[in-house]
Amino acid sequence: MTTADVITEAAIMAVVRDWYNQKPDGSRIISRKNIESYLGFSRTRGPERKSISMKISRICDAHFEVYSPSSRTRAWVVSPEVIA
Repeated sequence: MTTADVITEAAIMAVVRDWYNQKPDGSRIISRKNIESYLGFSRTRGPERKSISMKISRICDAHFEVYSPSSRTRAWVVSPEVIA
């Protein structure tokens, strides 16, 4: 079992919800790197890093509007309706 296997949709949504609740109004853009940091994977390297990034992107793409489609700076617009 790899690290990416233990990342769940519920864990990512919990991170985004926590991040959203800590931000002042107007700051509603979250990047994949923000999520990786919250989950503690910001220093992971190699093929495992790519697997983690891809899984986070797939889950967030399914729930949030894409703000930055770049593979390096992937980011999403977080709306209150989605995280409620």
